[in-house]
Amino acid sequence: MTKHLCNRLFVVLLWIILSLGIYQCSVQDTDTEQQPEQKTEEPVQTVPLMMDDKIRVLIKTGSYERVYHDKIVVKGQKGLYIETKQNLQELSPDEEFTITSNEWKQGSITIYPKADGRILLPNVERNESVVYRGSMTCYGTSQGLVLVNELPVEEYLYGVVPSEMPSSYPLEALKAQAVSARTYAFYQKQSYAYPEWKAHVDDSTAYQVYQNISEQDAVNQAVDETKGLVMTYNDDLIESFYYSTSWGYSSGYDTWREGESKEYLKVKKLSLLDMMTGQVNTIKPYISADFQKEIDHVSQYYIEKKEPWFRWDYEKNIAAPSLLQRIWNLYESNPDKIQIESESKSPEQLIKEKGIKNISVDRRSDSGMVTRLAVETEHFQIIISSQHCIRTVLATPGDILIKQDGSAYSMGELLPSAFFYLESISEEGCLSKVIIHGGGMGHGVGMSQNGAKCLAQQGYTYGEILRYFYQDICIEELSD
Repeated sequence: MTKHLCNRLFVVLLWIILSLGIYQCSVQDTDTEQQPEQKTEEPVQTVPLMMDDKIRVLIKTGSYERVYHDKIVVKGQKGLYIETKQNLQELSPDEEFTITSNEWKQGSITIYPKADGRILLPNVERNESVVYRGSMTCYGTSQGLVLVNELPVEEYLYGVVPSEMPSSYPLEALKAQAVSARTYAFYQKQSYAYPEWKAHVDDSTAYQVYQNISEQDAVNQAVDETKGLVMTYNDDLIESFYYSTSWGYSSGYDTWREGESKEYLKVKKLSLLDMMTGQVNTIKPYISADFQKEIDHVSQYYIEKKEPWFRWDYEKNIAAPSLLQRIWNLYESNPDKIQIESESKSPEQLIKEKGIKNISVDRRSDSGMVTRLAVETEHFQIIISSQHCIRTVLATPGDILIKQDGSAYSMGELLPSAFFYLESISEEGCLSKVIIHGGGMGHGVGMSQNGAKCLAQQGYTYGEILRYFYQDICIEELSD
């Protein structure tokens, strides 16, 4: 009886084990978009805080065009204190204080909010009506007024993250952005971008966009839940570059400095399959020769394959006078990036050329990025280097570009990216149009923000996202 019961129990137990195995196999076979296992973040280490936690941000004029202001108007939600070397003035709530460049040409004025209030700048145009934490210092110079906002880094991030990433993105993506932005801020704090006013950064795209969008609850949560966390490599803060959207591959550090590299900024294919398996699919140099094939073929495993900016097309009509003028302007400001050669004419005569004979890609990086663009006229051979200059030359502000979802985009000062190939159309020996087939938005170095969004939607944590885009980094906590 006992032996028989044992046999029955053994059979039942075996049936349960086999059933569970069959169930697991059936789930894996039918789930084509396999979700990653939810993981908790790895414990972080504490590293010494090498600097104070305040950052000084130079506030540029409306549309981030200029450093020098002609006039600055300030007011406080709860009032202000206006301090000069001579006196201290108190302002009531909503009372305005105006400083003009004609009246104030030297010295400084410091503006403090009362209690826990905020500072408003009514004449500094931003995308939304924003308020500023911390204090403001206005410097008088012969060229105009310079305005610097000083505040804690964590509060600075409240204004950076929503300006750089939509607050509607998943929380884990916002956390990844917060850590990346914090790391970038502390990296920049090791020196001054504007030493004459002791400003570490400005509020434009040259560093991190700050206070273009008002604070958002989801963003503040992401900042607070990652408080003090930064990324390091070999115990040093990393340069945590980020950008909007990839074209399927990341770029290396040589995008910024040719011939240089950083181990945590590698060139690789951004594949969900690689993310799930933990493999790194590094890109090969052959892509330079086969770029058209690469950009026309969209693998189902690309992380961002459904994002509007993943692919785009732009038909650019060639107007020789405006294009040559744009090249000449770049040559005057970036002579090391523009080569103008002719056997019979001086560079100054370039803008008098009647037409463009050809525009072609002269060189690509291993990531597929165009790094040298060749422009040919009747008398000149022009080589344009650097992705930024190339994107500037090929953009015509106001032209319409079509994203892969069919939506239209009004061109700004830059082509969306330098990941593209060209189709040329000529009439009577001169170029009349180029059709630019491209992918991605931004420089392609570091973390793709839309890639982070897509990975967060797949269930990945902010730590997993960061370690995917920045290779072999540590996430550490700054000490008090």
